[in-house]
Amino acid sequence: YASRIGEWEEAAHYLLAGMGRELKPSYGYMFADLDLEPLYRHAAESPMDLATAIHFANPRLAAALEALSGREVEVDGILLREMPPALLPFIRRDLVTGCYSLEPSAPGPSRREFQAWIQGVNNRIASLASRGIARAQKMIMNSQIDFAMAAAKRGDFFAARNHSLFAIAADPACFEGFASALSPLGLAYFFDDIRDTLRDDANFLPLIRQWTSTDVIPASQRMDVLEECGPAGKSTTFWMLLRAGVARDLEGRKVAMEWNIEVIRRWPDDPAAFVNLLQLYEDLECWESADLLLANMPPAFYFLTWADYHIKQVKARGKLNESKPRIRSAFFGQPDLGGLVNVVPMQGAENGAQADGKNFEKPVDQTSPKTSEQL
Repeated sequence: YASRIGEWEEAAHYLLAGMGRELKPSYGYMFADLDLEPLYRHAAESPMDLATAIHFANPRLAAALEALSGREVEVDGILLREMPPALLPFIRRDLVTGCYSLEPSAPGPSRREFQAWIQGVNNRIASLASRGIARAQKMIMNSQIDFAMAAAKRGDFFAARNHSLFAIAADPACFEGFASALSPLGLAYFFDDIRDTLRDDANFLPLIRQWTSTDVIPASQRMDVLEECGPAGKSTTFWMLLRAGVARDLEGRKVAMEWNIEVIRRWPDDPAAFVNLLQLYEDLECWESADLLLANMPPAFYFLTWADYHIKQVKARGKLNESKPRIRSAFFGQPDLGGLVNVVPMQGAENGAQADGKNFEKPVDQTSPKTSEQL
């Protein structure tokens, strides 16, 4: 309905929502709907706003488009009006679906004409959708520096860093442009960290591309890519941040804590390692350590969707009767990182403090003592 009346953003939103959360859907048939042709034509040929482009650039739509080749457009009342008149005497209506198909008794020439006509409709829709997706993806990629600068100006260094990485993964040549624009806004810590390694270590770009991928990658495979980096790559804080995530899955909480503490020392304004360490303290029920960490959170922490949940969880000492917010989709360049951050931070950002990691060497309490093996 939204497509028919020209509500493009709403139409793109519901098309994407109808495909579920998976990036490789079995919903290719959703493209095969003549009601959606106005949306595809708009995306392919008309000026498109960013809100519509964000939905249309999602990899799920591209995956569904690939599946369209094996699915015929269903002939509904709209498409019936386009059917060659010579075929109409051989058409029957399905009383369940309301769609039309060719009678089994139709002669061979009519069947071949019907198949050629349906294939032409399929090709028309696929062409429009493909062009629309390509335009949307280009529009979103060209907007990454604007998204990153807007995030940096409001103090959300986490989002600014992610937008930069997303763009660099697609086009490493854009690095210096992003660095020049964002370093004066507080992101020098990130660009200085990876500049030389990105240039000199051929295995570092695959690491960035893996990190920005929408695929779910097992920890063992992530570790393999990390280990392929040379000494320079392994000395970067970005590498250590990713190593901390793998450590939790493969080596236990104690090792993960050590990596995250080192990242906090190096990147005191970036909230990623702070959140990782806070989650570890919550898992270990080290509530005084969690209190101390929350008191030293950088302002960028308060942009994260999970910030309010973690604050409540620590105050409730692990007894919060509330589920952790679920991120609605993968990050594919959108300003809210797929729901991971809020454009407007929750109250408390102004209370953020600089931290150097020295207070987070180890938990200051063990309300539920753990053995070294458990750690």
